Amino acid sequence: MTLSYDLVLFDADGTLWDYDAGERRALGEALEHAGLPSDQDVIRRYRAINAELWALIERGVVSTEFVRVERFRRFLAEIGSTVNAERVAVDYLNRLARQAIPMDGAADLLKTLSGHVRMAILTNGISEVQRSRFALSGYGAHIEQLIISEEVGVAKPDPAIFAFAMSAMGCQDRRRVLMVGDSLTSDIRGGAAADIATCWFNPSAAPNTSDTVPDYEIRRLSELCSIVGLSGH
Repeated sequence: MTLSYDLVLFDADGTLWDYDAGERRALGEALEHAGLPSDQDVIRRYRAINAELWALIERGVVSTEFVRVERFRRFLAEIGSTVNAERVAVDYLNRLARQAIPMDGAADLLKTLSGHVRMAILTNGISEVQRSRFALSGYGAHIEQLIISEEVGVAKPDPAIFAFAMSAMGCQDRRRVLMVGDSLTSDIRGGAAADIATCWFNPSAAPNTSDTVPDYEIRRLSELCSIVGLSGH
């Protein structure tokens, strides 16, 4: 069997883990524990602030260390709360670290690919959260390395982190590498900048209004099998 790729790099949140569900649960619990409202409007306001700050991480303007508390400082100020932001941030991350909710089809996909292609996770997420969820998920049975931008010192979409991942996995041929992720701005743009093939995981069929064009686009993770050359799986 001739495969199209030897190494598949996966994004973590929104690709292998259901981040939205985990975030919703962990944030709701943390806010309730702090005596704060946790309705959908409140969650939406937090997510807007978090998204703004995470975009700055992708641009290399701020670090994840800064964002982990700053997002709660801004959020609590917006809702007029005087609750200690650092305390809420720590509680939230502790709860989020236990939310290893798999995306539909993720476990089956990894089992299918295992033994055929090598795999690693490449994530901009917070280190202790990602390492905890990686251990809880059992993904380590199939995925060789968990590469975290916070530990490497550079974040997606910087092509340097893709080069780091290839080096860490001992892969020299960029033509044999595929990046799979749900983010056009970090996963797909970064992979393209690193001159490797990209696959946009777009389960909601969201329109692509950017100038970033993936090599492949899938709605279900199972579709990845044919892309790597495992037809019939």
